[in-house]
Amino acid sequence: MFSNCRIAPIMRLCSRHMTAVCALLLLSCLSFGKAIADEPPTRPLLRVETGTHNGVIKDLAVDAKETFFVTCSQDGTLRIWDLVSGDLQKTLRVPYGNGDGMLYTVAISPDGKQIATSGLTGYMWDMSVCIYLFDRATGELTKRITGLPNAVQILRYSPDGKYLAAGFAGSDGLRILHAEDGTEALADKEYNGDCIGLDYRSDGVLAVAAIDGFIRLYKPDLKLATRQKAPGGTHPHGVAFSPDGDKLAVGFGDTKNINVLATKDLSLLYAPATDDIKTSSAAFDEVAWSADGKQLFAAGRTGLVRNGTALRLIRRYENGGKGKFTDIGASGETITALRPLKLGPTLYAAGDPLWGVLDGDKARLFEAPTVDMRTTTFLLSDDASVVQFSVLPGDIATVRFNAAERKLETGIANTSEIAAAKGKADGLHPAIIGVPGLVITNYENEMHPKVNGHPIALSANEDSRCLAILPDHKQFLLGCDFGLRLFNADGSVVWSLPTPGIVWQINVSKDGQKGVALLNDGTLRWFRIKDSTLLLTLFPL
Repeated sequence: MFSNCRIAPIMRLCSRHMTAVCALLLLSCLSFGKAIADEPPTRPLLRVETGTHNGVIKDLAVDAKETFFVTCSQDGTLRIWDLVSGDLQKTLRVPYGNGDGMLYTVAISPDGKQIATSGLTGYMWDMSVCIYLFDRATGELTKRITGLPNAVQILRYSPDGKYLAAGFAGSDGLRILHAEDGTEALADKEYNGDCIGLDYRSDGVLAVAAIDGFIRLYKPDLKLATRQKAPGGTHPHGVAFSPDGDKLAVGFGDTKNINVLATKDLSLLYAPATDDIKTSSAAFDEVAWSADGKQLFAAGRTGLVRNGTALRLIRRYENGGKGKFTDIGASGETITALRPLKLGPTLYAAGDPLWGVLDGDKARLFEAPTVDMRTTTFLLSDDASVVQFSVLPGDIATVRFNAAERKLETGIANTSEIAAAKGKADGLHPAIIGVPGLVITNYENEMHPKVNGHPIALSANEDSRCLAILPDHKQFLLGCDFGLRLFNADGSVVWSLPTPGIVWQINVSKDGQKGVALLNDGTLRWFRIKDSTLLLTLFPL
């Protein structure tokens, strides 16, 4: 039914509950199937602009004078915000499409004039990854540093602005570039896992965390000074020097542990208390110190339940991590960045997507005006032309969209049970999640899904979120934090599709040819199952 679509008009359908902006596109030119080396795209791309991010916010950076900050997202945008008012100053966009352009990290030069960003960027036209450099005042893209070997996980400027350090995915390690021209000053490839945490001390010493289990320190002259296994886990993630430079806090992606190490030799000084946390998937990926060093902050995938709502927390320790702690609910999804300010409050970013300000024991959230797609009532017609899904917390309302008729109905039902019953009566079906001989376990909000008892490989620190087994029972789809994947029944990967947000729900047509995914960027996306080609996108506001 979608094969004859090209570009349909943007539609606005109003009701008491919802306005839907529906961009209907056949994106054959943006197929995720294979990469072709080319120039970055220059034609305009149709994008929904909400005034904030609509994909996972992966990182944030604050200028040295604390007048503005920058967030980056898997939606392919950088956004510059006023630090006092919280107002959006400017939106910067990178070439985006074919799964390319998702931003994982951002850094601001010490003088505040240059912004560097990267992630999964540039591969579709260069066949290698690039770093984008922007002029902060004008928003102009001034340079691309090209020829990089893998996705860039993290970027940080040295305190003197001379260097730009880049940590890579896989075993491609660390590169330190001359900030002025992007030429290479150091390449250390002696890594066996994502280089995912960087922090510079005021004197230019660089701390690096990688999921090969090691913490590394590099001298200001770029020579490796120390390399030690982190005692708290096998996947050290975030690292942060204390203001006096004598201590290094380490957070982990695979355990709830936090370590504070001596920077002279990376020996363990102490481990802040985490014994109260009983959830096996909990992790404090990010760590940060207050400006005076008296408080230690930690956050990530560790949560609490408050008034019946599950929240990711920020834990604030007194006495540099040795004292009592306070837990503050700050987000519905993984907290990806922590930046305490000299003035007292703490900035943070999360995957909802949102950024927030922690001031004392209260968190103020700045969220996108997107629908929360963590629905329990996602139904699909046999030909995938009609979808039904919940749009508000607690299943207050359920809506139905008919793609063939370009029609959105609201108020279908006010509880998930009634909505599901009505949907099934109208010929809609839920996703298949269990069949004889194909047993998928640990697929719902777990890091280690299994097929018939055998582990399924995902990216490091990635959760599986949802499952849909194809009607022939020979393949299945997993929706995950970083994308959508099609597997054979033996667990081998058929294809992997990067997405600009977490895949919360998936469902499949009765003939097994089309699928629909609900993402945390607030979109529904129809795709062709055999090759992952994107067919249609619905954005309900």
